[in-house]
Amino acid sequence: MNVKSETSPVAIFCSINRPEMLHDSVLCAVRQTVPCHIIISVPEDNDVSAETRALDSVTVVTGRRGLTAQRNHALRSIQGSPEAVIFLDDDVELDPHYVEQILRTYREHPEVAMVNGANLAHGIYPAGTLDREMARELIEKCRKERPPVEEAIPMTTAYGCRMSIRGSLLGKVSFDERLVLYGYLEDLDLAFACRKYGSIVENPRALGVHIEVAFGRMGEKRRGYSEVVNPFYIWSKRTGARLPRVILGSLARSARNAIKAMRGEGHERLVGNLLGWANVATFRPSPEKILEM
Repeated sequence: MNVKSETSPVAIFCSINRPEMLHDSVLCAVRQTVPCHIIISVPEDNDVSAETRALDSVTVVTGRRGLTAQRNHALRSIQGSPEAVIFLDDDVELDPHYVEQILRTYREHPEVAMVNGANLAHGIYPAGTLDREMARELIEKCRKERPPVEEAIPMTTAYGCRMSIRGSLLGKVSFDERLVLYGYLEDLDLAFACRKYGSIVENPRALGVHIEVAFGRMGEKRRGYSEVVNPFYIWSKRTGARLPRVILGSLARSARNAIKAMRGEGHERLVGNLLGWANVATFRPSPEKILEM
């Protein structure tokens, strides 16, 4: 199924196994001050409730499982030239002016290729400690109390739960489907691809909260493997990742997981890290191997 969008922005949600959470997130897009087409990309029909399907401007596409594959499937379904394509996780809460602010940045800064919205919970609330009501309160408080801020803060990367691309990049960039399942660092990989078309910024006035509900995500061993292998795979593409940063970042994540394992907080992610390092040692990083776990 193709979605016709002459210039209206398109919001893309990818989901699996979380129809209730997805519905509440999609409602945030429906309630925007600027109307947008909404594409929901899922592997199975029952990943989307009938209530969600009945919403205005919602199109559901089904295809292969995996975040990168689902996002690419949604991108391929778009016809026309939307002003922007906005990627959102299925566990977000958005201010009604979110899309309006994203478009404002693109209009006022023609050199920009990617715009991130703000995640008000980042670095404040650990994953799994937020609910939707708390997210709404955060947004309301920020709207009332935040002082005037810059509308385009330079960034070096994008964040998958709140990133967007200028509509003119449609057909020029896509997600690497070798980053399978949850697609760890697929946002960084896309950012590298977009850099040759313009700069990456954040608009802190595009208010949102990533609730970070863990249910429905991939297992800890697979996650641990991806934490090590995916950065090295992205570096191997020679699109912009720096080897020292890749090594140090992967070592730091493994060290944190080792400390947690020693505290008895679970060891599966550390096991995945070690399997990842074994794969990296072959000098042929293979993100797809998590499908065998």
